[in-house]
Amino acid sequence: MVCPVVKFVALLVVFYCIALVSCKKDNASKSTTTTTITAGTFSIKCWNKTAGQITNFLSNNGRFKEEWEFGDGDTLSIPLGSGAGNVGPIDHIYKAPGIYTITLIVNGDNAHKTTQVDTIAPNYFFSYTGVPVTGDTIYFHFSAYLPIGVNYLWTFGDGTSSTDSIPYHIYSGAGNFDVKLTINGNPDSPDIYQVIPIYKDPVFTHQLTGKRLWHGTAHNYDTYDSASYNVYSTMPDTSFALTYINEVVISYADANFTFNPSLSFTDVIVFTAAPETFFYSSTSYIYYNHTKDSASIYLYGTEQPGPGQEPVTTEIFWKSP
Repeated sequence: MVCPVVKFVALLVVFYCIALVSCKKDNASKSTTTTTITAGTFSIKCWNKTAGQITNFLSNNGRFKEEWEFGDGDTLSIPLGSGAGNVGPIDHIYKAPGIYTITLIVNGDNAHKTTQVDTIAPNYFFSYTGVPVTGDTIYFHFSAYLPIGVNYLWTFGDGTSSTDSIPYHIYSGAGNFDVKLTINGNPDSPDIYQVIPIYKDPVFTHQLTGKRLWHGTAHNYDTYDSASYNVYSTMPDTSFALTYINEVVISYADANFTFNPSLSFTDVIVFTAAPETFFYSSTSYIYYNHTKDSASIYLYGTEQPGPGQEPVTTEIFWKSP
């Protein structure tokens, strides 16, 4: 026969075991409750995309840890709770221009991976000096932030090329040539292009070398847009100056006129100034007759005589005797 005390102790043990199992089940159910994130909900912003300068990245994640891969071998890890959404943009410097794939992995889970392709522009440009006419030497120069071990490939648009850092080139024919510079032989690198117009040498313009004074007569022709008033007047004879800058540029009244091969012909070489150059509001012309060594200048401008008055179109025609 079992002692009552023993029965009581046994019942206590059973109740304790039942309570312990129940507590474990309750704790287990609580421990499985987690915060989930949805794949594809994160994005990347990128700006200041220039090699050698700070490029900025920003994600819309502000809670979970981040793993960044910048596509150039560099990586960055941001701990839990200090994502870019909280601390601001991430800084990264690309040492060379190119096309890079940026990867963001959130919370260490590839299911929450975002990729983005960005183009990092070259931090350099090139210019040229020399007269852009056939047979003249053009020197190419560049200014740049460049990594160590730079190599260059210049293509001049006429089938020739150079690997010099500061090359020169002579064009044998006239036309518009696409000059391209490639850095470090990277086929994915954005190339720099520049269209260079090469002119046929304007024959006999060497007669204008320096600054020459021309004696001539100016004719003014003014007309109101309303056609209610017009005047044609001849100004007294006086002198005007043409300054020869190079084979393709002549300066008059502080404005530059450029040789225009499409308007020039055998005896007369035409130079034009674009609209809004100096006081002109439409294209103006200088006609130089190298056979007669004479010049004619046509200037076209628009003036407002006074408040509320119609604009006046002015044509000034100079002609040397």
